Amino acid sequence: MANDLHRYENDLPRFLLTGVAIGLIALLLTIVAYTIGRHQTQPANPTTTSPTTTAATSNSAQGQALFAQYGCGGCHTFAPAGATGTIGPNLATANQTAVRDHHMSLTAYLRQSIQDPNAYITPGYHSGVMPTTYTSLSPTQLQALISFIAAGQRK
Repeated sequence: MANDLHRYENDLPRFLLTGVAIGLIALLLTIVAYTIGRHQTQPANPTTTSPTTTAATSNSAQGQALFAQYGCGGCHTFAPAGATGTIGPNLATANQTAVRDHHMSLTAYLRQSIQDPNAYITPGYHSGVMPTTYTSLSPTQLQALISFIAAGQRK
């Protein structure tokens, strides 16, 4: 029995190295898949208006109204709304922040930032500044606001 134990002790480094190699390959594949997904191009502007496009335009218009109604421009710069606030981050660069600092999709980042504003604080800004009262938005209102902000991202 002692010989069997000794035999397995000699295999331990090989098993560990195999596990590390598999983990590194999985990480590399994840990074490649993420990078490919980020660089896929969007289709050109359609020449006809589809029901989806009409719904998105309506949703964005409702989002713009909510942006004004809740005074988002008092704290945030956001050119599509004519807002020049400087207390909070420029919302036109939210996509860059979501990908670079937070590693999540833009919509997930915006949703979290509105519903739980202290979950992540953009560098250079302070926690506790953004009101936490936006949790009262209905799911439809929240989606409209997110759509409006997402549509105004800098390329």
